[in-house]
Amino acid sequence: MRLFIFAIGGSGSRVLKSLTMLCAAGVKPIDPATGKPFAELEIVPVIVDPHQAGRDVKRTVELLEAYRKIHNTLHGSSRNAEGFFSTRISTLASLMPEGSGGMRDSFLYNMTAVERMRFREFIEYNDLDESNQALMQMLFSGAQLHTSMHIGFVGSPNIGSVALNRFKDSDEFRTFGNLLGEGDRVFFISSIFGGTGAAGFPIMVKNIRAAADSTLASRGFMRTAPIGALTLLPYFNIEHSRTSPINKADFLLKTRSALHYYSKSLTAPDAGRQVDAIYYLGDKATSSPYVNDPGEGGQQNAAHLIELIGALAPLHFISIPQTDIGRDTRAFEFGIEKDSGEIDFMTLDPATRSSIAAPLLRLHLLSLFLDHKLKDCIGRGFTKDSPSLGIEFLSTDFYITLSHNFLPKYWDWLEEMDANHRHVTFFDLDNTGHLENILTGIPAKKGFFSNARISYDDIFARINSVSKKFNGKYSADRLPAKLLHIFHLAATEIIKERFPGLY
Repeated sequence: MRLFIFAIGGSGSRVLKSLTMLCAAGVKPIDPATGKPFAELEIVPVIVDPHQAGRDVKRTVELLEAYRKIHNTLHGSSRNAEGFFSTRISTLASLMPEGSGGMRDSFLYNMTAVERMRFREFIEYNDLDESNQALMQMLFSGAQLHTSMHIGFVGSPNIGSVALNRFKDSDEFRTFGNLLGEGDRVFFISSIFGGTGAAGFPIMVKNIRAAADSTLASRGFMRTAPIGALTLLPYFNIEHSRTSPINKADFLLKTRSALHYYSKSLTAPDAGRQVDAIYYLGDKATSSPYVNDPGEGGQQNAAHLIELIGALAPLHFISIPQTDIGRDTRAFEFGIEKDSGEIDFMTLDPATRSSIAAPLLRLHLLSLFLDHKLKDCIGRGFTKDSPSLGIEFLSTDFYITLSHNFLPKYWDWLEEMDANHRHVTFFDLDNTGHLENILTGIPAKKGFFSNARISYDDIFARINSVSKKFNGKYSADRLPAKLLHIFHLAATEIIKERFPGLY
C-alpha cells in the first residue's frame, strides 16, 4: 500500500517532520485484518509550499533526505522491513521508470509557477480590461495584489486558492495520477488558520476528484481513492508585528470561515464523495509567541506537541478498514488523559502510549549508545562477530548520516517540544548516564537478578547475547543492518523487562 501525503504550508512540513521521527523509531500502523503492522507500506510525501526557502521546509526536506538514505542502506528494496527506519519513504520521481521524465527527484512540489512572482503578475492583471481589473480590486486588496508569492500566501487563502489551482497542470499531479493504484490512499496535512494550507487543501482535493474525467492512467482511482485529512486549528502564537501581514487576531475568524466552507463543500453528505475522514486538532493553550517573520528566511517554529499528535493521524487513517470507507465523512478528534502543561507518556491515552512510547525509547537509547558507548565497544563483544565492526565504521557514510545528521535533528525536535508552552517531557534530556531514570515519571522496574540501575554496560552485554544468534548471517556490506537489528532486539528485551508499563 502507498500513502500519498500532501503536506501543505509550514504546519504541513512540521507535522511531516514528526511523522518522520516516528517512522525512524519504527512506529507503524496496525492492519485491522491481521492485527499486525502493515506489510509493504510506502509513504510518498509531497511538500506543497511556495515558501521553499523557509526554514521549516528546509529542515523537513533535509530530514527526509537523511531518512531515505538511511532506510535504503538498512533495508534496500525490501517492502516488508521491521525495526528502525523500516517504513519506506519515497519521492514521486523515484517511483517512475527510468527515462520516463525529467521531474526533479525531490520531496518538494515544484512551485516555479509562482516563484519570484507577485500575485498581480500571476493573474496577468495588466492584461485585463478595465472592468476585470476593477473586479480584481474588489476581490483582493492592494497589498494582496502586490504580494510576492515566493514567501507563501502570508495568511491570504483567497490568493492561495487561485495560485494552487495550477496543481492539476503540474508534473507532480500527472505523476501522482499515473502512480495511484488500487488499495492506495491519499492524505492531506494543513492548517486552517493561515493562507497556504487553508487554501490548498480544498482546491487540491477537488482537483483529484475531478481528475476522473482526465486522461491520467489512474483516473478511475482518483474518484474512489480513500482521502483523509488532518486539519490543524490554531495551536501556536506569534508576535504582533505592524509590518507583517500575518496577525494572530485573524486566526479564529479564518478558522470559522474555513470550517463553514469545509462543512458545505468537503464533508457534507450532499457534497459528493470528497473527503472520507477528517481529523481536527488544535490547542487552546497556545505556545509562547514565535517570531513573526514571513520574509525570506521565514518562520522556524519550534516543534510542538500538536504536530507529534498530528503525525498519528495518517497512521490511524491507514488502519481504518476499507469497509468503513466510502460512506459519510468520518470525523476524529484527539484528547489527552489529563490537561497538563507537562506532557509525558503517562499523560497520553493508553492506545497512543502503547504505539509510540517503546519505539521512541528504543530510538533514544540507540542515540545515547552510539554517542557514549559504541566507540568504546570496538574490538570487544558483538563488534568481533562476523561481519566485524572496526573503527573505520565510524567514518562510513551511513554512520555519519545517522549519528551526525539525523539523530542530532531528533534531539533538536525533543528539545524544542520540551521548551514549548506545553512541555513534552518524555525523556530526561540531561540524563545521559543513569538510564533507569531516562523516562520522565516512569522509573525502571528493578531487575530480578540485578540492582535498579541500567548502564551502557548492561546494554552492551545484552547486545553481545543477541549478536551470537546472528554471527555470520549478514554479509559485510550489510553491517549497518546487522548493527541496528541486534540493537533493536536487545533494546526491546530491556524495555519489556524494565519498563513493562509502556506496552
